[in-house]
Amino acid sequence: MVRLYAPENPLLYEGFYNGKANGGSSITQFSSIERELISPCIRAERHITYTTEELDYILGKRKKVIPHLVAIGGGDGTQHRIITEMYNTWGRGPEMFVLLSLGTQNLVCASYGLGGGVRDKLFREWGIPTVPVNLARSIREAVEKGVNPTTVPFKILDANGEKGSILGFGGVPKIMWKYYRKTQDQYARLTERLGNARPEEYARVLTEIWDEPQLVEEVKKSIPFGLGNLSTKIIGNGLETTITGLFDLLDREKREHYVQPLPFKVYIDGERIDVKEAHSIFISTIKRLKVGPGFSIYPLNEDVKDPERFPLLFCSHTIRELFEHVGNLDLVRGKKLPKNNYYQPKELTLVSDQPIVAQVDGDFVVMDKEVHVTVGDVSKLVILPKN
Repeated sequence: MVRLYAPENPLLYEGFYNGKANGGSSITQFSSIERELISPCIRAERHITYTTEELDYILGKRKKVIPHLVAIGGGDGTQHRIITEMYNTWGRGPEMFVLLSLGTQNLVCASYGLGGGVRDKLFREWGIPTVPVNLARSIREAVEKGVNPTTVPFKILDANGEKGSILGFGGVPKIMWKYYRKTQDQYARLTERLGNARPEEYARVLTEIWDEPQLVEEVKKSIPFGLGNLSTKIIGNGLETTITGLFDLLDREKREHYVQPLPFKVYIDGERIDVKEAHSIFISTIKRLKVGPGFSIYPLNEDVKDPERFPLLFCSHTIRELFEHVGNLDLVRGKKLPKNNYYQPKELTLVSDQPIVAQVDGDFVVMDKEVHVTVGDVSKLVILPKN
């Protein structure tokens, strides 16, 4: 359906931006984006938030008139938090979303060629229009031509009320914990404290451990041959994460941390399945994951046509085997790996005697002892039109 927008019937555009994205440096982009939306056929409003409380207050005020298009500016975590709070407050989503990659990383944006990355950082410095600015311009041009912006289906997962595009359980949050420069000891203390906590205390326990000092200097000292200090001088503090991760893989005890058997019962569409060998659950509504400059993998290279179903895999491969499959380009080509089990369910249910740590679009979420994953909604995602 083509909706014709006009001055008397404008496109209602609401931008929700994370004021802390990229350490606050992305704020300069907001005005550039808004300039591209100046049109009698568009009514645009901007909201810069720094806390969940601020976001909830604004969403509550907008509950009576839900916009046609919601823009989300930030990284993966911003996307998760805003969409979750939006659906929980409004009860539904807008007709369209546009994701503006203004944070450290947004995998959905990167997978659709909308991720800014290093190029956009340079473009911002040089005054050249970035991908988010070009997206805003494409929306205005479409509206003024009397056509809808270019979109693709945007399937949104729901896990106990948490909304996202990429979910992980078991080994996945452990790997991401390492990515954020946290230690295995911290993760062990997290699970131990959660086991003695009440549900209303889960978020506080996670925050207390998450906010502990990162002990960067100690991490650097654990890297042999002085590579820790060298990495900081050449690239920055991020490289020691990769280096220490590689040394973890060389240490058998540390390596086993990532591939421990799943600690819960698993049900697919109400039927219990055997996952004794599996250590990780990975769910993604996007096929292509851009994991580095010019490098993408396709862990779930499947088209799920049923709007109520989603793709997931149970991984049983060792860390070494996964590296071999990357080296053989199996994951780059979207090949199904022999020790993975693939499903397209309507519902995934996990039952445990302990709280369940999940990874949702870059955020860590502690869920109670029973988790239900379904497709929460199918919206539309604005992308750049093909020339």
